[in-house]
Amino acid sequence: MTIARKDQAEVVDAALTSGVATVTAGDLDWLLGPDQKASADVTVTNSGSAPLEVRLSERKRTDDGGHEAADLPWLTLTGAAATGTVTLAVGGSTTVTATVDNASVTPGVLVGGLLVASNAGKGDSQLRSVRLATSAHWRGVDVGGSGHVDADGFVWSPDQALGSRPWGHVGGKARTTKADIAGTQDDALRPTVRRSRLGGTVGVAGITGRRAAIATKAKACSDDIDALDILQNA
Repeated sequence: MTIARKDQAEVVDAALTSGVATVTAGDLDWLLGPDQKASADVTVTNSGSAPLEVRLSERKRTDDGGHEAADLPWLTLTGAAATGTVTLAVGGSTTVTATVDNASVTPGVLVGGLLVASNAGKGDSQLRSVRLATSAHWRGVDVGGSGHVDADGFVWSPDQALGSRPWGHVGGKARTTKADIAGTQDDALRPTVRRSRLGGTVGVAGITGRRAAIATKAKACSDDIDALDILQNA
């Protein structure tokens, strides 16, 4: 466009081009038993209109509530964008795998972050929280059932009476249904339950509940039995 005279006016419609980082991540909140590993993928896609530079890195919390770069001993990032800056064409994507390992971790909760940094025109930095909870005790009980290995490879022990064992139920009646169980990939784990009037005062397996993503506390039945973190099914 050329301006040839003083009072000449021209209107030009133009759109700025920019990369846009769209982040898709698996569950970055884990509850694990001792000496376990778990992982989840984080994928960044350039959904904008120009090439996008992306880099992923570990972060730790600071005392003022912010975050800073860190090398967390319990978290490992693998993938091209975890070792250097990756340039994504429009529509392109890159994936980084976040792996947690609690082999040398004291039971408790550790919190960190995963930063997705880019040269996007808007939202150039996106922080995802990463949390690892490690249980001092770990026992999956197929309540009312005969045991099961689920789709994740987790072993659910058969239901058993407490007696002199470290864990078990203290009564109640096992019940089974043949009805279809909706919303689960582990139908074989779900149809059994043990009902007891004792409520929460049981060894472990006698609580009626659901298989949860986090452990629940069961009250010990005698002074010399520690309370256990358990996963329940029902």
